[in-house]
Amino acid sequence: MDEVGFDPLSVKEANLFFRFISTLYEKSSIIITTNKAFRDWPDVFAGDEVITV
Repeated sequence: MDEVGFDPLSVKEANLFFRFISTLYEKSSIIITTNKAFRDWPDVFAGDEVITV
């Protein structure tokens, strides 16, 4: 998977992404890399409220 967060995700898209990662986490290993600083994540994931979930 590539370019997640290239464009900001809506709340619905961020929730779907979380569900996908959550399901994958239960079945295999996951490595996630990013060039975004944690402080920039609200710009990608539709605001602070999505990140805290």
